[in-house]
Amino acid sequence: MKLDNCFLVSLKSNQDLAVLEDVKYYNLAFDGLSVLNSKYKTRVMGYCLLPNQINLILTGLQEEALSRYLDDFKTLTRKEIIRLLEVDKKTQVVASLEIAKGQRRYRVWNTTFEKEPLEDVNAIKEKIDFLHQKPVSLGLVDSPKDYLFSSAKFYLNNKPTEIKILDIRTF
Repeated sequence: MKLDNCFLVSLKSNQDLAVLEDVKYYNLAFDGLSVLNSKYKTRVMGYCLLPNQINLILTGLQEEALSRYLDDFKTLTRKEIIRLLEVDKKTQVVASLEIAKGQRRYRVWNTTFEKEPLEDVNAIKEKIDFLHQKPVSLGLVDSPKDYLFSSAKFYLNNKPTEIKILDIRTF
């Protein structure tokens, strides 16, 4: 089966810094993604949010709209991430994200992103498995099913996630 407009998208933080520090940061990212998925009428088939990057498998979004989707995500999350970092006294991280010294202008996310078109169910399943293994390969957990911020809990534990998942197993 062929799926139209399906992409693996990776957005890294500026300077590869850990900008998603704990649950409240991840929840902020999930909230932003939920708003955008509704706005752009896109669906998430898999995801893995890491301290320094967002990885999504999206479908239903035209290629030219990916930039707008991610620009909107960066705009929705930038100020609140900076605010949380300041509240948490992560002054070194905040200073590293400042792009105009003394003007309180920050870049939390890179201006560019990586995208890979996925053209069939098998390719999507492979990439979902790849995303679920990332936290293990980084030493964050021993098993993908233990990582809280990925779609592994949906696919491996049959538990709901913070983002509604379009289940690849139904194709």
